[in-house]
Amino acid sequence: KGVKRQVIVDNVRFAGSKHAVQEAKARFLTNAALSRTSLNDADRQEGTQYDFAGLWWNHDTKQVSVRQSTIDRLPSQIHADISVAELESTLSRLVYCSPPLRIPLHEYYYGLKLARRRIAELNTGKSGPGDSSRLSGRTLAELNEWLCLVRRNRPARPDRKGTKPLWVVFTDSTL
Repeated sequence: KGVKRQVIVDNVRFAGSKHAVQEAKARFLTNAALSRTSLNDADRQEGTQYDFAGLWWNHDTKQVSVRQSTIDRLPSQIHADISVAELESTLSRLVYCSPPLRIPLHEYYYGLKLARRRIAELNTGKSGPGDSSRLSGRTLAELNEWLCLVRRNRPARPDRKGTKPLWVVFTDSTL
């Protein structure tokens, strides 16, 4: 087995053996030149550690974490009077960050469900973006626990061989 290499060119990711990656990159650059596509040199990354799709990939340790700039957009704490618009933005980021960090969403099901009800009030006109979300103490505690776990941003191994994957399927039409 050879060492795998990764190349990212303007949000295009090539993965595989060093030879395959170099060949794919060369074809891509040739086609870009033929089509007169301009590419920024600053956006080209090669190596075993890189930022791609909002995540930080480390192939040396076989771990992934969320890009720090995404974590920095999260509030330090969720308050009971958070606006509905801020709540929606925060929940969207929490849902995005959880899978790569191997944080199971089902553990925060009720907090997510009750917060989504507040957000759904925007669609029905019962509240505006600046209105308070009026979160209960229990919902607030659950959402802050989730937020704290995501903000730690502990790198996780996306594929742990020899471990049984956790599959949780649930449906709730009231979500």
